Amino acid sequence: MDKFYDRENEMTLLLGNGDGTPQQAARFTLLTGRRRIGKTSLLLELMQRQQKKSANVLYLFVSRQAEHLLCAEFQAEAVDKLGMPLFGTVNSFGVFFYAIDVILANKRVYPHN
Repeated sequence: MDKFYDRENEMTLLLGNGDGTPQQAARFTLLTGRRRIGKTSLLLELMQRQQKKSANVLYLFVSRQAEHLLCAEFQAEAVDKLGMPLFGTVNSFGVFFYAIDVILANKRVYPHN
């Protein structure tokens, strides 16, 4: 594993509500920044810490692919990692995130596989 240095302030913000208090509900976080400054390492460390707490984490990497191909990957990840029932073919980000929002709004809890 890559070394992880001096990112505890960022980790605290990502693990909480931005003010240091623990996060209690699902949320969507977008992390952007210049190339090669450790964004992926930070997120992978966050996921590792959350998984140790048995938290469900979904990491969606946006590569240079067509939207419908990314949505197919995202749909498979959501089903695999969160056990969310996303049926049919999802071809747009809008539909994908709307479906996730509807499922979470219904407050259904799905067991982690």
